[in-house]
Amino acid sequence: MKNKPSNKNQACLIFERCWPYLACFVISVFLYSYESTPYIQRMFESINNTVFLTAMLTSLSIIFGFLLTAFTSILQSASEPIKLLREYGRFKELVQYNKEAVICIFISVIMTSLFLLINNTSSNCIFNVFKSCWIISILLSTFLSYRFLYIFYKLI
Repeated sequence: MKNKPSNKNQACLIFERCWPYLACFVISVFLYSYESTPYIQRMFESINNTVFLTAMLTSLSIIFGFLLTAFTSILQSASEPIKLLREYGRFKELVQYNKEAVICIFISVIMTSLFLLINNTSSNCIFNVFKSCWIISILLSTFLSYRFLYIFYKLI
């Protein structure tokens, strides 16, 4: 039997669902607002490093594989925490969190691969927009993956 969540629990659930997007938005606005500072400019310039991009691609690919493996083990699990999640109707949310993280990581892998291919150090407008979208996808991938993994490890 499902219990109706209290207002406090409702607020926590909304925060749980939205914080990765809010954090990504806040950091993106911060980076945009302070892009003229020397530290942020150096950070943006160092993104063009092929070694960094290759390491990022490798890391994203490993996380992508881990998220898929974790998802498979959750689906096949008959553990008590998973049974409780199913009973309280929160199992679909956990699956949705994994799905969001996997899709975002996949997009980040594709964008990182494209970034490696074009690796343009010029400052044309289209490349700068692509670079900004890439940074946002990396940030969002990080936060979405963290959200899922945080919940996943609490279940173990």
